[in-house]
Amino acid sequence: MSVSVFSRVLFFVFDFLMPLGGVVGHFADPQTILSGFTSKAPLTPPAVETQVLLDGMAGWYAGLMAMHLYLQFSSRAKHDRSIWNLVMVNLILVDLGMLIGFTRALLAEGRLYGVDTWRTQDYANIVGYTVIALVRLLFVLTGSSYLLRLSK
Repeated sequence: MSVSVFSRVLFFVFDFLMPLGGVVGHFADPQTILSGFTSKAPLTPPAVETQVLLDGMAGWYAGLMAMHLYLQFSSRAKHDRSIWNLVMVNLILVDLGMLIGFTRALLAEGRLYGVDTWRTQDYANIVGYTVIALVRLLFVLTGSSYLLRLSK
């Protein structure tokens, strides 16, 4: 089974354009990135261990972008559904890890069950990662032809 153009464009947005913002943000404006993770004011400058984690996340995003370019432009991988499925399953695990992290932060701040205390960033993190993980899961379970039908 081939990978539809719709799916390739959708995952280009998820796995190249959005991470590009992450790479730039982690290096150029770490305070904004950190404020998206917690309602508490981040340290200025970030603590050494926080900076190490930010740099590691930027590296992860850059690696994701490189992997996605391979998927998009490699003559072998571009239409090889098994390669795309393998990548998507791995990225679902990353998405779940991020959701667990955001959930733990909300719990630690006493805001997990008080949805009325959630900020726009909290909703964006939880809803965004949930939607992306579900789209990836839908891709893996049903095939990109189903996603193509959804786009019409």
